[in-house]
Amino acid sequence: MRPMSLFVILLFFIISGCGSGERPFYEVSLDGVWSLALGDSTAYSRPDFDDTKWRKIKAGHSLNDLGYPSYDGFVWYRYKVIIPSSIKKDRDIKKLQFFLGTINDIDEVYLNGSVIGSNGINQDSTFNRTVSQSHLTRKYEINISDHLIKWDRENVLAIRIFDFNGDGGMKSIPHLVTSKERFADLYQLPRAWKIILGDSLVYAQTNFNDQKWANIQIGNSWERQGFANYDGISWYRTSFDLSLSLKKQAVQKSADLQFWLGQIDDNDQVFINGRLIGENNCDTTTNAITNDFLKLKTLATTPRVYNLQVNDKALNWGDKNVIAVRVADKGGDGGLYDMPYIKLATSNDNIFVDRSKLFMVNSNNLLDTVFTVFNKGLKSTFNGVLTYTALDIVSKKVLVDEERPIKIGAKEKLIVPVSLPYTINKVLITIRVVSKDENVFLDSFFVPFVLK
Repeated sequence: MRPMSLFVILLFFIISGCGSGERPFYEVSLDGVWSLALGDSTAYSRPDFDDTKWRKIKAGHSLNDLGYPSYDGFVWYRYKVIIPSSIKKDRDIKKLQFFLGTINDIDEVYLNGSVIGSNGINQDSTFNRTVSQSHLTRKYEINISDHLIKWDRENVLAIRIFDFNGDGGMKSIPHLVTSKERFADLYQLPRAWKIILGDSLVYAQTNFNDQKWANIQIGNSWERQGFANYDGISWYRTSFDLSLSLKKQAVQKSADLQFWLGQIDDNDQVFINGRLIGENNCDTTTNAITNDFLKLKTLATTPRVYNLQVNDKALNWGDKNVIAVRVADKGGDGGLYDMPYIKLATSNDNIFVDRSKLFMVNSNNLLDTVFTVFNKGLKSTFNGVLTYTALDIVSKKVLVDEERPIKIGAKEKLIVPVSLPYTINKVLITIRVVSKDENVFLDSFFVPFVLK
C-alpha cells in the first residue's frame, strides 16, 4: 500500500463529521425482528398476509444457525419498515437501495407485494435457476418516485429463498440506504412516454404518429405496468424541447449534450430525430441500423450514457425533438428503469465510472468486482490517474488505497478489477479520476452490508 495520501486524510475529516455537515447517505434500519417460515406460497409476498404465527428472528443468521441444519427447500423472510418521507427533502436522492448481502442459494424479493428483483438483478422476476447464486452479494434499488413506496407508513419487504443444499438463507444483516446523484446543468426528460410491443424501424422516424400507442411511466419495467410476461422488442418514444438559451450555455462551456437514460433491460438502440446515436452504451455515427445490438449479452445493470456534439445536425435547437428507444428484453422484466435526463458535459464530465457490477465472494474470502471507466468524449484521449480507496468508516482503517495511471481513447472504456477485504463495518468506497490538466471526476458510495 502506498503512503496515506492527503485525499485519504480528507476522507477521515469528512466522515468524522468535521466537514460541511452534509449527510453522505441516509439509512433506514432493517436490523429489527424478522418473521421466518419454511415452505412456499405466493400469498407470503402480500403486504396484508398475517405472519404473526411465523418464527421471529434477528437477521444475520443462516438456517444452520437457526436450527435447521438439514433443511433444503423454500424459506420466506418478511420485515415491516416505515420509510420516512423526510428522505425526499434531499433533492439529490434518487433511489432507495436494499443491500441484502449474500443469500443461499437463489432469491426473489418483493416490496409491498411486487417483485423488485431476483438473483441480484433489479426488477427481474426470473426466479428459477439451476445454479446457486450464493457467491453474489445482493443489491436491489427502486426510484424514490416509485408508487410501491408507502411514505411514513408500514412497508413490507418479503424475501423468497430456495436452498439447494448445504447451509441456506440470509447470512448478512440487510440495510436500506439512499443513493445520491448530483449534476450541474441537468435537464429532466419527460417521465410520461409512449410504448408499443413489437418492432419496426419506422418507429424511429420523427414524424411517426404514436398517439395510438399505450402510455407508460419511465422508472419501472413494462411488466409492472400492464405488459406481463412479454419478452422481445419494444419501442419507447417521447418528445422534448431544446431551447436556444441551452445551446448558448453549451457553446460557452464547450460542452457536449449527454443523454443519461439509466439502466435499460436488456439491450438498446437510441434514436434522436430519426438518427441512431448509440447502442448498448456505445456512441455511434454510422447510418447503418442492424440487429447486431441483440448479439451482446444483457446489459441490464449498466447505465446508458450517450453524447452528441452541440452542432450535431440530429438536434433541433429551438424546436421539438423526438427520442425513440428500441429495447430488446431476453427474459424476465424489461424496459427503462431510471429517470432520464440531459446534461451539459464538459471534458471532465466525459469520464463516467460504471460501478453497477455486484461484488462476488471469491475463494480467498475477498469481495471482487470490476469498475468500468468510460471516456464518453467524442474527440479526445483521456490521460490521467485513477485512485481507488476503501475506508472502514467505524474503525477509520484504510482497507484499500491504490493508484494507477490510465489512458482511455475517445469513446472507449477501461475495465478495472477491484478486491475488498471482509469487514464487519460499513465501507466507504471512493473512486477519483484526475486528468493531467487537474480536472477531477469523483464518485463515492457505501458498501453497507455486513458479511460474516
